[in-house]
Amino acid sequence: EAIRLRPDFAIAWSNLAGVFKEEGQVGTAVAYYREAIRLAPRFADAYSNLGNALKEQGQVEEALSAFKAAVAIRPDFAVAHSNLASCLHDRGDLAGAAKGLKHAVQLDPDLPDAHNNLG
Repeated sequence: EAIRLRPDFAIAWSNLAGVFKEEGQVGTAVAYYREAIRLAPRFADAYSNLGNALKEQGQVEEALSAFKAAVAIRPDFAVAHSNLASCLHDRGDLAGAAKGLKHAVQLDPDLPDAHNNLG
């Protein structure tokens, strides 16, 4: 309904993308996250969520770009740093992954995924 009323409402596109991702319709989610980003190019959360969806599709390089965009927009975005580190790990860059996870923990000491991935 929000999109029908305001088709330029980026947050609504991102929220709808999240619903589709949870329902297993990752391709649709990717398209909707991209629409959210088109409408709000500095929407760091949408970039991070897009990265997660792309990574789920096995598109690690594209996911990496999305996470890099998220942290460029919001350098204090601990979750995006953690997600970026996870992509680096999947790519075999263990040193880069460890550095990213440590940075994520510095930004948010209570971030469980970063602690878990650090081991």
